[in-house]
Amino acid sequence: MGERRDGSESAWTRRAWAGALVAGVYRAPLALAQGTKQSASKPSPAKDSPELDPTTAGLLDEVERIGKERGFAAFDRTFRSPFIATGNAHEVFRRDALKICVDLGKAFTLFLHARGFDVKLPDKPTLILVILASRVDYFKFTNIPEEQAKKEEDEDRAIVGGAYDPKNNLFITFDFRKSSRDLAISAARVNTMTLVHEATHMICFNSGLLDRTHDIPTCIGEGLAVYTEAWDPFRKGPFGGVNIYRLQVLADASWIPLERLFDDDEVFHKAETEQLAYAQSWLLMQHYMHDRRTATKLREYLDLLRAQRERAKRVDDAALHLGNLTTLERILKRERDQLLIKSRLR
Repeated sequence: MGERRDGSESAWTRRAWAGALVAGVYRAPLALAQGTKQSASKPSPAKDSPELDPTTAGLLDEVERIGKERGFAAFDRTFRSPFIATGNAHEVFRRDALKICVDLGKAFTLFLHARGFDVKLPDKPTLILVILASRVDYFKFTNIPEEQAKKEEDEDRAIVGGAYDPKNNLFITFDFRKSSRDLAISAARVNTMTLVHEATHMICFNSGLLDRTHDIPTCIGEGLAVYTEAWDPFRKGPFGGVNIYRLQVLADASWIPLERLFDDDEVFHKAETEQLAYAQSWLLMQHYMHDRRTATKLREYLDLLRAQRERAKRVDDAALHLGNLTTLERILKRERDQLLIKSRLR
């Protein structure tokens, strides 16, 4: 979820609606991604370290150099292909996080295959996770100024749960169990939802589903990530379950016109619209991922997005494959109402 706030208060706070805690940053995370320099040194060795390609090794070494520069002790590495975890989080937590990411990668690519998507994750470890021990460490590593961090704490502002950086192709998260905040759901569940959300970004951008160098409407990138949030990595259930945190937001009669949702990414960064934007993006994916027939339209649209497209043609591109957006709005609202009744939220 976006880092910027405009000062106005949302109807849903993170204390009241825990789902917002896990919505990650779908863009460069603060100072870390504002142009990291390529390290001239060789990647730090590790006992269980497999051979890495030069790009991955260089980025991993650079991430760890930044950690040292910002006052951390040497980061530990853990490998489970195609993911690599580095950071100061406890080894058990780091390994558990990697297992969730690996299981998600396998399950989600199989799910996409069943709906006709041609996706494949890398065979070797190339996807880097920075897993930190606490929220304080997250602020420190991402170089958030102390006064800004304190202001967010004092005002009970939204705390970013994780940050996916498409430029450098890595994400940063932390262990919520070290947080003193009174969460609406367990910190362990927040940890899981954050990992699933952010790992989905990485899977989408590294499996051939999306191209991180091209313009992608935020409602598509975030829609895919929130679609998987309800997946339980411990029960290994199917995808497509109702995301009750997002559905609760849709119980309000408010609605963002689809043309605006596709065209204006700022709705994901404004306090009065951000959570509704995430909820509608979830509903959009819930509609198109329902079965292979409906997924065909989404697949054709994503094929178009992998070509270099003009930013100004977003609405036209969406209508070309997804159909008339006014008609689609009526369909989505009807499906929203059915889900609300079925879930006894209306």
